[in-house]
Amino acid sequence: MRYLGGLLERRVSDFRYYNVSGVIDEFERAIVKELDFELETHNMEKFRSYFENNSKICTPKNFEEYSTMRVLTMDFIDGVKITEMQDANIRADGKSIARIGAQCYFEQIFKYGFFHGDPHPGNLLIKDNNTLCFIDFGIMGHLDMDFVNNLAELFTYIVDYDLNGVINQLLYMEIINDNVDIKSLKYDLMDIIDQSYGADIKDLGGFINEFSTPDLMEKYKIELPKDFILLGKVLGFLEELGRSLDPNFNTIEVTEPLIKKLLAKRLNPMNILNYKTQYLFELQHIGKDLPRTISQTLLKAKKGQIGIDLTLNSLDEFSSNLDKMVDRISVALIIASLVVGSALIIQSGRGIPSPELGFSTIGTVIFLIASLLALILIVIIVRRN
Repeated sequence: MRYLGGLLERRVSDFRYYNVSGVIDEFERAIVKELDFELETHNMEKFRSYFENNSKICTPKNFEEYSTMRVLTMDFIDGVKITEMQDANIRADGKSIARIGAQCYFEQIFKYGFFHGDPHPGNLLIKDNNTLCFIDFGIMGHLDMDFVNNLAELFTYIVDYDLNGVINQLLYMEIINDNVDIKSLKYDLMDIIDQSYGADIKDLGGFINEFSTPDLMEKYKIELPKDFILLGKVLGFLEELGRSLDPNFNTIEVTEPLIKKLLAKRLNPMNILNYKTQYLFELQHIGKDLPRTISQTLLKAKKGQIGIDLTLNSLDEFSSNLDKMVDRISVALIIASLVVGSALIIQSGRGIPSPELGFSTIGTVIFLIASLLALILIVIIVRRN
């Protein structure tokens, strides 16, 4: 898979926007993680610590003394699959479960940056009193908190139907670059929102999945982080599941307060105090390294070892074109020399005579070679133009 992925990215330029190598790397990591029960135990305990005070979220307990890398022993969850709860004899209702599940997932994403990456019905069980249980922690999504904050801002722009804000945020997150056709992209974003969801956006996961279609990725050279793609898949599945439990389920109604609370906390001026230790360490490192850096720079200057690496793309292109032009002129001069030389030989009657032709064979051969080279050069020039 890795070989084929690399071959696609090298041979087909458009495939590099799909980050094929990154997807294959992530697939490999996921397979390895699925087989590592010690890692799954760690994920399960970490997840349980986040929701241990939430009576509506249930996580199995691991029995460490009976578990190894190949065997995982944990609580038996006496529940039913989330898709079978309507037909089961259980005290729970779909509307409450849909809301609890959405709140839990967005808390995983936006509060902890650590979320269950495989939420199919077999991994989501329901118990009495609207209790949602998660099992199978082999695949977990990990999000950098800077990415989470940027994602929260992007979702806010989407919910507010602020297309300029969405585009600026996509640029800031380096999902698109400055060379895209902004006007065309804005119309495509409007089509995604208007045609698929109307003025009232209900599905953030659906929006992500629509935005990451092959046509749009190729058209705007979109480069999506692997976390973004996994997130779209998870949110899209949850939103479909939520509507199956509650036809009026609206993701935004559940998650918008959490996202805005997160952004309000981030924009709080007092939040700077949380970074003071980090800033002090960075300043200390700069102060410590600065004298040595200055000394090394001055020493290199004294020895004449400082150079300037200047790259001009237009100059490189001009140089390449100039080299090709000089090569063609050189070939043309050689051809002209052969033509003139062959003509002189034929006129002088020297060389190996040819009674059939009435003039020199050597001169004729040289003339034919020169004509062939001239024809090749003309074809190359015409094809290039």
